[in-house]
Amino acid sequence: MTVGRLGIRPAVDRLSQRTGAVLPGMIVFLVAVGWIPLIAGVLGAPDEGDLAFFGASLLGSGTYPWNVAAVVVSLCAGLAAAVMLVAAAENEILNRLADEYGSSTRIWRAAAAISLASLPAVLAVIGLGWAVVIAAPAAYANPDPSDPFWAQVGRSVLPLLILVAAAIALGQILGASALREIRSSANGAWRAMRSGVHRFARAPFRLIAVSLVGMTLVLMVLATTWMMVRLVWIELGARLGGGHAMDYQTIGLLTVLAAVWLALLVVGGTLQAFLSAWWSSILEEVS
Repeated sequence: MTVGRLGIRPAVDRLSQRTGAVLPGMIVFLVAVGWIPLIAGVLGAPDEGDLAFFGASLLGSGTYPWNVAAVVVSLCAGLAAAVMLVAAAENEILNRLADEYGSSTRIWRAAAAISLASLPAVLAVIGLGWAVVIAAPAAYANPDPSDPFWAQVGRSVLPLLILVAAAIALGQILGASALREIRSSANGAWRAMRSGVHRFARAPFRLIAVSLVGMTLVLMVLATTWMMVRLVWIELGARLGGGHAMDYQTIGLLTVLAAVWLALLVVGGTLQAFLSAWWSSILEEVS
């Protein structure tokens, strides 16, 4: 499948002429996935002891089950706020790519479309989390130095990991199509999603290819940034934890960490704007 067939060149040309789309792209990238490398790089991946402590603190608390309910409500509220922010920023990307502007009602419909498109992935992630909860105690009870904890859990939930990836890919296809359908018509979110299904049926392999390439690029940016943040934080954390004063070396490491984070936002915003332009190009061809 060639570059021209995938519509990459028109997307690059469109973005090169409308670089203002990068700024809202930075917002979309940051809210969606851009926070992950910083949190994971600084805190690191939780081990079995961390998970056991977290579970014991929730289940052993005198406020159980209300504390669990509070966590769930907080996560739902944060997810709703993130969806609204992503919808507004994604709408602004499309505005700047097309040199036009829409009403605020379009943002509400866009948020509804993103919510519907994300629902399969959200349900798959919930199922994955539940499977991890079930698999973790067995892995924790049978420690094996040659078989790390997360490797044991990962093998147990591998089918669900594949399901999550497939749900995310499908959600990207339907969401991208629905957002552009909303911009070109007065259709609501549900009818826009139905239009996305019809487009997917017309050219499933091309749309899947775009989604998988986009996911791969995003993962590459996240993985590279995480490794850089982790390398800097290992040295910086050791200095801060060791009681070192704010000398030139510590300040230099903080500067490097901030530079890596800023570079992530710029690269991620550019990538997000490119992906939006790419989806527009390929969906115009499919239509």
